[in-house]
Amino acid sequence: MGVHATFCQLCALPTQHDHYVPSVGGMLRIYRGRSGSAPSESGRSENGGHDWADEPQKPFPFGPQHAWLNEAVGLDLGGGDAIFRGPVEDGGLDDVASGESIFVWDGNDEALVFHERCWALMGCPKTAEKALRGGGTLEWSLLERYHEQLFEFRELEADGKAWMLADPATDARSRARIVSLIEARRHAAPSDTEPKSLADVLSQDVDWRAVTTRVEQRERRHLVYYRQAPHRGMSLSAYPHLLCLLKGYATEEILATGPMLDALERFQLAMKSALEHDGLGVMVLTSLGEGKAQYLAYVKDLQAAHARVDALPGRDEPMPARYDDSNDPTWRIILEEMGLPKR
Repeated sequence: MGVHATFCQLCALPTQHDHYVPSVGGMLRIYRGRSGSAPSESGRSENGGHDWADEPQKPFPFGPQHAWLNEAVGLDLGGGDAIFRGPVEDGGLDDVASGESIFVWDGNDEALVFHERCWALMGCPKTAEKALRGGGTLEWSLLERYHEQLFEFRELEADGKAWMLADPATDARSRARIVSLIEARRHAAPSDTEPKSLADVLSQDVDWRAVTTRVEQRERRHLVYYRQAPHRGMSLSAYPHLLCLLKGYATEEILATGPMLDALERFQLAMKSALEHDGLGVMVLTSLGEGKAQYLAYVKDLQAAHARVDALPGRDEPMPARYDDSNDPTWRIILEEMGLPKR
């Protein structure tokens, strides 16, 4: 089986430490969290399978606070109530009780995979049907762009999000993020049917996707988060105004990283909540890159929507924001002009 990452179906973080590390000559080495050339008594490699002394870049510095990422639970997707526990590598969960290897791939094949910590915070559901899933939420899409063939730990760290990797059993911020996801999914409408209206889109709220564009040397240039579900077959006329907020964050054409990226994404979440909690608006897209952030939402009333957005903390940070709104009752701009992948 090829190298592959598996992700917790609630929190979107990987269920293993495996990741690529750039090596001399432009090659990539794989850090293996389970096996390697010098395994310890526990069966785990202390160095990820390689000697990194002469390498210009080192693996992500895992510590005891990251051990929870390797502790997975799988809930049977074959109609049974079996619960599998064990380490995950290259799409397989090795059940420690039976010795059986369960094919889980991304985390949603023969079994639905969660970190044991996330599963416990959900209340230890016994079947996949009773478990909560984060896939498709905006919160999930904020991590989806790190879902390469193996998880991009270094990019997550560079973006100021390494705190997410801390054990939620001991780290309050990490735990709060996961608990917030659980509460949101518990109050969301069932998402096992195709949404037929914008009301369904808002109540299900699982149609977000993330796209990353890169330049040479794999450097990121743009990040785009957008809704997939709205289409011309839905009644769109109740939201005729396209609110477009432009926030500059740099004078150079660069992608924000670190605390700046964190602030821009937190503003996105706050704007979505402010507009959608009572149906005033539908957030549809956020684009980050080239020194600016662009936030798009279709709204019923522009004046009311402006008032809510203007009241949000960070609206004019680090530079004053401005509006570039349009009257677009058929949603032509988002459905035709943006060139986004269709659902």
